[in-house]
Amino acid sequence: MSEHDRLYRRLLRRETHASRTAPAVAAATLGAVFAPVVIIVGVLALLVPSLFESVVAIVRDAASNPGVAAAVGGALLVVGAVFVLLAILPGRRTRHTLITDRAGVVIESSGLAESIATTVATACRLDRDQVRVSVHRRRLVTVTVRPVSGVSVDRAGIEAATRSTTVTLGLQLQPRVVILREGTLA
Repeated sequence: MSEHDRLYRRLLRRETHASRTAPAVAAATLGAVFAPVVIIVGVLALLVPSLFESVVAIVRDAASNPGVAAAVGGALLVVGAVFVLLAILPGRRTRHTLITDRAGVVIESSGLAESIATTVATACRLDRDQVRVSVHRRRLVTVTVRPVSGVSVDRAGIEAATRSTTVTLGLQLQPRVVILREGTLA
């Protein structure tokens, strides 16, 4: 592996994965705000118990108000849900990468799908509106064709056109062809 390959792989990984910097900064900021508050309240409880009891009474009075309790609970629920979703959901973007001798290239899945759809429509002599393509993350390309009513469509030709496009681009994507039973009118 050359030095350029390692550089390209690192740069392409940055382009295909979402950054987790903003959630990490938000979590650190929340920790930096709430940790001193907890420490100050703990020290206050040890040193001046009467002042601590008055603070607890104020918080208890505010919590007894249903509007305040609902607002605080809702805010905590939203913040918690955002952090849980950021932890669970994948950080990958819908992009594919190519590394050639001279460059590393990032291809958006939507652009790749358009290219495959145009190639399939041209190769199989279909109208471009009859072909719909979706590129999945798991190295799968789904080509959906809605033929003209009464006209048969060559499944092998569709697969060959899809493979030729992906091989030309240097991608190893498995095509899945779906030919709809309901046709269109010419």
